[in-house]
Amino acid sequence: MRITIDLDDVNKGKALRKKALMQAIFNNSEIRPSCGGKGFHLISRGLTDNINDILLMRYWIGDDRRRLIKDYERDKMGICCNVLFSKKTTIRVMIP
Repeated sequence: MRITIDLDDVNKGKALRKKALMQAIFNNSEIRPSCGGKGFHLISRGLTDNINDILLMRYWIGDDRRRLIKDYERDKMGICCNVLFSKKTTIRVMIP
């Protein structure tokens, strides 16, 4: 499984330091701009399949806290988590 980190509103220097940390721990990592353009995505592959370990590592490295909580809740409901989006969309619901 992979570990995905969403860094919102951080500068490139901080993102590169976190990438170096992931590289040292996991021996592989990549960085790319987030689809919203305000942050970065960090990805490491080929790691543990234990979602609790993955969530703990994401917390320790500094993943978005709201995303962590949502992924924890999704996992408990059996819904896929640890997802990064390549395109932002807005969904609007009209209430009569």
